[in-house]
Amino acid sequence: MADAVTSQKLIDTVHRTSYKFTNISDGDGESDVKKVDLSELNFAIKTVTLSAAPATNFCVGEILTFDAAGSAIYATVQDYRSGGTTINIIGATSGTDQTITATGAPGAEKTISGSISGTSTITTHASTAIAGVTYNVTLEKLEWYTTNGAGATGGMDIKIEWDGSDSEALIAVITGSGKIDFARHYAPVAINASGDTSDVLGDVQFTTVGHASPETYLIMMDFKKRSGFDRPVFGRNVELGYESMQGGMSII
Repeated sequence: MADAVTSQKLIDTVHRTSYKFTNISDGDGESDVKKVDLSELNFAIKTVTLSAAPATNFCVGEILTFDAAGSAIYATVQDYRSGGTTINIIGATSGTDQTITATGAPGAEKTISGSISGTSTITTHASTAIAGVTYNVTLEKLEWYTTNGAGATGGMDIKIEWDGSDSEALIAVITGSGKIDFARHYAPVAINASGDTSDVLGDVQFTTVGHASPETYLIMMDFKKRSGFDRPVFGRNVELGYESMQGGMSII
């Protein structure tokens, strides 16, 4: 058996994301369980290296379809420079739906087809994988409620940390009930872990302490996206040979 846990994303816009987390423990608990992956948030920018400069420029805001061994990956062009060999992307729902989602990983030597620029003359690079940029968020609000399973406030402690490949950093250890509006009363809590191997820096993880069945927690967290997340740079399209907002009028 294992603790019955849920993670629900409530809001995920270009500037903000909020989550609700729950746990009904069976006594197993959680240890360094990733709850928020910054690279998987909406509007998270990722860079794809190309095999060469394409004959036709990509259009900012168009949807790209990457052939991923029979399972297509879709993305929106977030930024591109004329004649460049890298392209910044954010997620797209499908080849015809520009609704922003988390970005998949196209992989190496994949064909690329643009909804405006057409089938490209180049592919993704043979060896360079898709790479995330440095993502930066701050924790704005934290609210929690833990019980001992019999309806009384108390029970387990939860250690909340920023992840980092070199060092993790403690955000808080919580139990009972409470809420903190960091942005209003103090200052937003910045990422102070270190090391970004595999794009883990700033991810949020939980560890429970003193857990027992049937103790529970409810935790709400609100974050502000500071950098590494953005809409398409439509103004770039003029230098790419397209109209400024071509291919991106429906993106909000």
